[in-house]
Amino acid sequence: VMATTSTKKRQEIGERLRHERERLGYTKQQIAQLLGVPIPAYERFENGDDDPGVYRLPRLAACGFDVMFIITARPSRAGFFDSLQ
Repeated sequence: VMATTSTKKRQEIGERLRHERERLGYTKQQIAQLLGVPIPAYERFENGDDDPGVYRLPRLAACGFDVMFIITARPSRAGFFDSLQ
């Protein structure tokens, strides 16, 4: 259950969330607005201080975020590694 995610797991999820945002070229402000949260709240997601929660994931997916990668550290898309180069 995401609500009981450990601190270490939250930090790892936050790092991957930031990775995806930067890979896609979004600002923190853009994603905070997309999710309907203040920028400081979004920054807590990326810092691992708070959990974005399962209900926000579909909005991220709709913007191209690899949600499976964010959650599991395993990319779900073909060509993912090409985009890293």
